[in-house]
Amino acid sequence: MKPNLAKDKASCCACRACEQVCPHNAISIIEDDNGFMFPLINQDKCIGCGLCMEVCQFCDKDLPLVTSGTAYAASTMQTDIMASSSGGAYASLATNVIKSGGVAYGAVYASYDGILRPVHLPAVTVGELAQQLGSKYAQSDTGHSYSDVKDALESGKTVLYSGTACQIAGLRLFLRKSYESLFTVDIICLGVPNSRMFEDYQKYVCKPGSMITNVGFRSKQHGWGSNYLDLDLLDENNAKTVYSIRASDSSYYDCFLHSAIARDSCAQCPYASLHRPGDLTIGDFWGIETQRPDLISGEKARYVKNKGISCVLVNNEQGEALLSKHGSDLHLELVDLSSVVVGQPMLRSPARQSPYRQVILDAYVAEGWLGVEHVWEGIHRKAEIRARVKSLIPDGVKAAAKRIYRMKG
Repeated sequence: MKPNLAKDKASCCACRACEQVCPHNAISIIEDDNGFMFPLINQDKCIGCGLCMEVCQFCDKDLPLVTSGTAYAASTMQTDIMASSSGGAYASLATNVIKSGGVAYGAVYASYDGILRPVHLPAVTVGELAQQLGSKYAQSDTGHSYSDVKDALESGKTVLYSGTACQIAGLRLFLRKSYESLFTVDIICLGVPNSRMFEDYQKYVCKPGSMITNVGFRSKQHGWGSNYLDLDLLDENNAKTVYSIRASDSSYYDCFLHSAIARDSCAQCPYASLHRPGDLTIGDFWGIETQRPDLISGEKARYVKNKGISCVLVNNEQGEALLSKHGSDLHLELVDLSSVVVGQPMLRSPARQSPYRQVILDAYVAEGWLGVEHVWEGIHRKAEIRARVKSLIPDGVKAAAKRIYRMKG
């Protein structure tokens, strides 16, 4: 029977497990008009073995997804916490895995003619690991990393693999068995735009004659949790300039935050819950100041808020083993799981798509990122006008209007 993959656009996350498992190289990954990746089967090469459907997480797979309920606040005690987006939990774990002779896989920026693209690559030195740190708000290409991980595991290597939840689920399904030497970390994720849009945005904002050497989201130079986009540019004279752009002033960043350019599958993400595919789940401990103020202020304060604090969920025994074997340089504080969930809505449900998403995608097909910029500017102006008008209305009038609305409801 010939396989039927990606029945619709919401039924594929582009993890590439199907492509990597095919023994006859009958599957290639192609982009649609908007730049989102999907599998294409060469029917002349396909023998109908069904392996691709066995590893597809959208083909009624029953992964054992669960969180134990154990949650921690966390920050690194050894690595440079300022190089990480939150508390440096992944950096600390990966550093110790590498020092013990293992390999850590994560998203890095690869440069193509001065434009950056996120790809999954291994780090076997602490220096290489530095490229994996920091948020990258575009879908990373897993390439042939699943196959490489399998080879490393079969050779006896310890492997730490980090990625979005769907990338971790894809790896587990691809491997089709458990390995004691494999540890996985899924990152709490809002949704993923595709790399072509990310590249086109860079081309739009990059000055002629310059090349982009880094795109930093949420740089801590502006404080933990501040939404800034830092562009590192190198001109023809090798002079470096860093441009900081507020998220609300960046069409790409703003569209990302409002789920206007994420994949269709992100709106139906089965992992946007407490049922996770990774051994550990890592994210930011948003809301710690209200949920656990004792950890950041007063005599018993254990963390410096402005430097960033991670939340770590332990999802299974392998996650416990990862912390036990490689978490010695982490400052961990046990917290209630509910205190983490309060500030992480993606642990409750998927992000709701922007009502402007289709308009923005259509503009991208018609005119590239310039079209997106024009549409976004119009939406942005309307939002600013609404905010100004709202600010002029007295609080008493707002409260009365809310009471009337509730009475009518």
